[in-house]
Amino acid sequence: MILPPAAEELLPEYDDFFSSYSVDLFFHPLKRAKLSAPTKRSCRFCNKSYPEVTFKKIAHMLPELMGNKNFISEFECDSCNSYFSKYETDLASFLGITRTLNLMKGKNSIPKFKNPDKKLEISFSEDRKNLQVISDGLENKHWVIDEKKKTITFLATKSSYIPLNIFKILLKIGFSFLREQEDIANLQSLNNFLLNEELNHNFSNNPQLRVFIHFLAGKGVKEPLVIQFKKRNDAMIQNCPTLGFIIYFSNYVFQFFMPGHIDDHKVFSMFGNFQMPPCPILLGKKYTDRFGIPVRQIVDFSSAEKKIGESQKIVCTYESIHYHEQANFAIYKKRASMLNRLRHKIYNRSFNKSF
Repeated sequence: MILPPAAEELLPEYDDFFSSYSVDLFFHPLKRAKLSAPTKRSCRFCNKSYPEVTFKKIAHMLPELMGNKNFISEFECDSCNSYFSKYETDLASFLGITRTLNLMKGKNSIPKFKNPDKKLEISFSEDRKNLQVISDGLENKHWVIDEKKKTITFLATKSSYIPLNIFKILLKIGFSFLREQEDIANLQSLNNFLLNEELNHNFSNNPQLRVFIHFLAGKGVKEPLVIQFKKRNDAMIQNCPTLGFIIYFSNYVFQFFMPGHIDDHKVFSMFGNFQMPPCPILLGKKYTDRFGIPVRQIVDFSSAEKKIGESQKIVCTYESIHYHEQANFAIYKKRASMLNRLRHKIYNRSFNKSF
């Protein structure tokens, strides 16, 4: 792999990572691959075949909410596809307001964001090509406008989600992109974990369920990119995990490791721990010169407890804001109340920071 020129501060991380891992890149295809007949398929996840299970649905290797349209598979049955959908719902809740602000198109359109307290609503107008923000007035707790810097800071609350389910959808993605039968066989224990909630406690507080997350300034990537990294035979970091993935989508970069690989049991028994090297962003020096080096978060997704009320802070720049006052009627069970609300239209948004 030919790497783009990197900022000097990132060179040690480049050396650590690429001296320990080789990588395969999966670019978003221009069109969907032709699949075999449903009657000839077997499911990679539940290990069942037709006619015990059916293959009528289009199975996406990467969720559509990540911008995927053409990464599809023939080895995910309808039952597993339906089961995994709840994990995707939790991923959408974790991403929160950024799905709308980053114009992340889902199945049909860019999703509308509604704050749980119902006092903030953001949507994208396809006709006018702008963001429309509805709130209960200028004096509110949901945004701060800095007219000198021309920034608007959104203060939102995510919908509830289960952290472990987010890691499970990442594992499902990784398992979908595995190409070597040996790796699929060596990670078979993950299938039970993906499909059986009774095994959730087996991974509680497991350090391998931590994910490196970067949030990218600017427009982000147009199409998703999936990178598989696999431990080299001559790896400089000998106690690093065997296999993992990096996903670039919209303004996000997720890096995670695939726990439970048979070879990792040998490593852990020898060293007693794992060293998990982060891969620096692969967007080149031109990007970091313009936007700086993105802040890296390390997020622990090992908990099976529902997370409620997590706050989210996003700073955006804008060219102009137009205010339009209108009356909306909200009918309640006991009474009718007229609310005066302000509609804000934010043009040509670009992004600086997140979290």
